Amino acid sequence: MVFEKEKIIYDPDYLDFIRAQPCVFGGFGCQGDIVPAHQNLGYGMMAGKLHDRWALPLCMGHHTLFKKCEHKGSKEFWQYQDPAQLVVRYNIMYSEKIGLWLCKSIIDCILQKEDL
Repeated sequence: MVFEKEKIIYDPDYLDFIRAQPCVFGGFGCQGDIVPAHQNLGYGMMAGKLHDRWALPLCMGHHTLFKKCEHKGSKEFWQYQDPAQLVVRYNIMYSEKIGLWLCKSIIDCILQKEDL
């Protein structure tokens, strides 16, 4: 059986919007510039690019530098924040900023995952 590869959503304007936001940890121990941190959200995309609209603003410290940062796979990293809810929130903020309603396919995808 041949599976069709999922089309990746590229959105450079959204990434610029994310870079202009503060780190989701609100200055708590933040270090470095804000970078778009793409969230897997449990969809199992291995060794591939994730949708740009699934990115969240993290300072470089929270993204890659600290001992318990996101890129080092720390289980404690997201214990006080829900990345899926944050992705929805930032997509709403971005959509309102550019005068569009929600990107329905992304929101539906996230909501379906929460139903599992």
